[in-house]
Amino acid sequence: MTSSSIHTSLASARGILAVAACLAGTLGGCASSSTQTNRDAQYSGHPMRIFVVESLIPLGDGFESTFEPILSQDIRTCGGDVAFHRIEAADISNPLALNGPTTSQQADVNRLDTEIKAFAPDAVLTMVIAHRSLINGMLNGVTINSKLYDYKTHKAVWAGVSSFGFAPASTTATRAKALHDDLGPKLRRDGVTPDCAALRAQSKPT
Repeated sequence: MTSSSIHTSLASARGILAVAACLAGTLGGCASSSTQTNRDAQYSGHPMRIFVVESLIPLGDGFESTFEPILSQDIRTCGGDVAFHRIEAADISNPLALNGPTTSQQADVNRLDTEIKAFAPDAVLTMVIAHRSLINGMLNGVTINSKLYDYKTHKAVWAGVSSFGFAPASTTATRAKALHDDLGPKLRRDGVTPDCAALRAQSKPT
């Protein structure tokens, strides 16, 4: 993957400004995300079955259970399927090549491996928090690193970095919608999740 394949635009610049406003705590109850992505130019796959491994617990109680159905609807509307596995680790390696876990981690690694094999995905998408920011001791922003691994080759073929800012008082529903509304269209644009006319019609403003 090369830097030339990272998508940038005026819209993303505006998104970064919105994130900065949330980080500064100037917009009560807001949440805003801006994501840059990079897809391997040699990867020709368009996965329909995606296994998502996520570590997003710091975003609040109920965040994952709110975010997952929205992303699931996108994928299933276009004939795909998705499964989720939540972890508590601050970082994870390639989930298809987990090496050297400690004894305490072994059960979780085995369970993850079993779930991935049972689902038989085309690709595995990981989403982990790489950085956190605080205001007055309260979380008001994170950086989320996402990677897509091709299931057959076990190689990373896509990456995304989301700058995600929010007011500490914002609800998990507000945060989940903001992340989805930014990241979801870029996953579809880059062929990470399926795209179709039916979903595009649902996404049009009324």
